[in-house]
Parts: sequence; C-alpha cells; structure tokens
Amino acid sequence: MTAADLQAVDEVLAWAARHAGLTLAPSRTTELRQTLSRAMADAGIRAPEAYGRELAADPRKLDALLTAVTVGETYFFRDTPQIEMIRSRILPDLASCRPAGVRAWSAGCATGEEAYTLALLLLEAEAAGDEKVLGTDLSIHRLSRARAGRYRAWSLRGVDEATVQRHFRRRGAWYELDAEVRRRVEFRRLNLLEEQDWPRGMDLVLCRNVLIYLDAASVSRVARRLLGALAPGGWLVLGAADPLLCDLPGCETVLTDAGVAYRPSSGRPARRALQPSVSAAVPAMADNVPAAERRKPKPRHPAAPKPRTPVAAPTPPASAPAPEAAPAAIDAAVDHIWDLADRGLLRAAVSACDAALEGWGARADLLGLKAMVLIAARNDAAAGAAARHALYLDPGHVVAHMALGEALALSGDSVPADRAFHNAERLLADLAPDVRVTGTRRDTAGTLMALARLRRAQLKAPPSG
Repeated sequence: MTAADLQAVDEVLAWAARHAGLTLAPSRTTELRQTLSRAMADAGIRAPEAYGRELAADPRKLDALLTAVTVGETYFFRDTPQIEMIRSRILPDLASCRPAGVRAWSAGCATGEEAYTLALLLLEAEAAGDEKVLGTDLSIHRLSRARAGRYRAWSLRGVDEATVQRHFRRRGAWYELDAEVRRRVEFRRLNLLEEQDWPRGMDLVLCRNVLIYLDAASVSRVARRLLGALAPGGWLVLGAADPLLCDLPGCETVLTDAGVAYRPSSGRPARRALQPSVSAAVPAMADNVPAAERRKPKPRHPAAPKPRTPVAAPTPPASAPAPEAAPAAIDAAVDHIWDLADRGLLRAAVSACDAALEGWGARADLLGLKAMVLIAARNDAAAGAAARHALYLDPGHVVAHMALGEALALSGDSVPADRAFHNAERLLADLAPDVRVTGTRRDTAGTLMALARLRRAQLKAPPSG
C-alpha cells in the first residue's frame, strides 16, 4: 500500500472505532490494517474510501469489521477465581433473597460460552426459582454461533470431564450443549453505547474484558448503565483487565480474592451484607497460566510473626549506558505489554518487559509495569523485586508503590503492605483526581487513591470466619 492508502485505511479504522466507542491500541496498528485489508478484499473493494462508505451504509458490514477487530476469545468457566466467587459466594447470597429466581446477564458474551457458564452454575446451584440468563453482544455473527450451542474442544478446556459428560453431546469434532441448558439463555444484539433496550432488574451482570475497548468517556457512561441495570443488592463483575470503577458515584466496591466486584451503593436489601474476604486480592488475569503455576496467597495472620531479613534495594548492573529511548517508542512498548496482559498472555507480557528493559536499560516505568504483570500472575516474590528496583530508581513512582503493596499482601506481610499503600496515597494526594497516572493503562489518581484506601482497610480488617 502507498502512504496515501495507509492513511485512508487508518481513517476508516478510526471512524469505525469512534462509531462503536472503541479504543484501538497503537500496538495493534499493523494487525488492524491487515484485518481491514482482508475485509475489503472479501467485499471486493479496493479503495478504502469506498469501503468506508459501504460501512456507513450497511450495518452488517460494519458489524463484521467490528467483530474482526475485537478479540472474541472466550471459553467455558473462564477465570477460575471469579467463577468460584460466583459459585460459592454470590449465587448463595442472591438465592437467600431471590425466591423467584436469579436473573443474570452476560454483557459482551461473544459466542456464548460465558452466558452458558452462568446457566450451568445456576443449574448446579439447584435454585428453586425460574432462573434466566441473558447474553448480549455487538456482533450478529457471534450471537448466531452462541444460539447454536455447538463448540469445539478448545472452548471446553475450562470444564471438568464430569460436566462435559452431563451437559454435552459429542457430534464428531463438535460438542453440543443440552437443550435444557440452551433454553435458559436468551441471546440478543445490544450495543452498550446505545440507550435503547437495556436490561433492568438484573441480579448479576458479567461484563468482562469489554470496557478495555472503550474510550474513557464511554467507560464512564457504560459503567453507570451497567450499575443501573442491577436490582437492589445485585452484583457487577468486570474482567481483571478492565478499568477500575472505584471513584464512580453510586458504586460500592467489594474487594475479594478474585479481584474487585461492584454493587449499587443505595437501595441495598435490609439483610446481612456479604462481607468481602480479607485475604489478599489482586487482578485475576492469569487465564493462560497453568493452575499449578499460580501462587495461592499465604495466611495474612500467621500464628507468630517471623523475623524478616531487610531486603536491600537492588543495585543496577554496572554496564554501558543503554541508548536513550524516544518517548514514542516507550509508549508503544508499554501499549504492547498492556495489550498482552489484557489478553491474559502474562508470560509474553513479562518477556516483552524484559526485552524492553534489556534494550533501554533499567527504567522505573518498565519495572513498575513488570511488577504489575507479575502480580497478576501471582508471583509475589518477583513482583516485589521489580517494584523495589523501580523505587530505587524513582522513589515517587506510584505504580511501583501499589505493586509492592500487593506483592507484600500476597506474601502475608500486612504491615509493610499497608505502608506501601500509604506511600502511594501520599503521592496521589498531590495529583488532581482526574489526572491519568503514569504507568497505568488509563487509571486516574482518584481511582488509585480509592483503591489504595480500600486495600489498607482490607489489610486492617479482622479475618473472616
């Protein structure tokens, strides 16, 4: 393509993204250009301008393009910690006050695995009411596949063999979900940025790894609507990679072992509130990390304190100075690392951090980012080392203080963890609440301040019992 063609392609992509309220990461530019080129070839159109006119005139073509540029990767029982939280805590909590049945919504359900997972969890809970699950997505093509209820073995990699035998029928290379489960789920198209036909009175809403594609203004608008779709006492569960909603008005934040969940802060039923667990809670992004490699949090209240050997800040290796990196190159590398982490490719994200550090030398921003990725992978020892190295280079790096706090909390060291979060609070107090914090995807000082305070309260709470 000529430079003019590439500019025209980028303009078409930008228009489509604006239309759907999406944010397309710069690190995906080459991939997105290739995707658009394939879509143009499939449509028999060579000129990007002409294809742009086709997209504006034909919603089906626009739907197909948006389906191609957003990641539809999903599978049954994805994100084990969150699934366990729903199974053992949220559903029993809802069942105690929902005799007519629990109403659940999978927003951004893609090809249906998440919505059907909710139906299976409700069946497993043997609830007495008339449970219903709604699955919505922007993509007509994905919804069609969801309604069929037929999946390859790859979609079942999160399912135990007993569940497969009980609820699926083998049809050659396909697994067909039982009609009893399929009838419990309704699928329909919904653009989360449009106001019409929004569900209401939902008890549980899952909207995982959807907000990562939206710009900041759209995140706020959609998050308010998601909370507004909940019945009193309902629950909103986002993906670990999604932006935090700690500073959203009308939103109660609940920190759990599986990450952060949300509830409407008003109109709660007059009954015992479900208390969040007091053990360490960090984003559960490690979908692609084998279960055997995930670190479980150690008890936060050991029987007797154990002496700790002070850990000296690491000394940067004595080597030739690394070449100075252009800010644009650093931004592109950070975007790429976040993109990998958002997709759950944590090993690749850590490798990308190491490659950037090797190329540009020790930098606090890259080390802080590496620490956060390692936290997501439940590797508290390596995360703590990366965070301390970042703070050696820049004692004022907020993300490194937050990462160090999470690493210490994971290892059961609540007092130094509290101190790390307090240090982050002090630094954040000097920033305007709406300022984006360096080293994050799009978190503001207000959001991180709320999270730091929440984590400190969590660490000081008595153990649940």
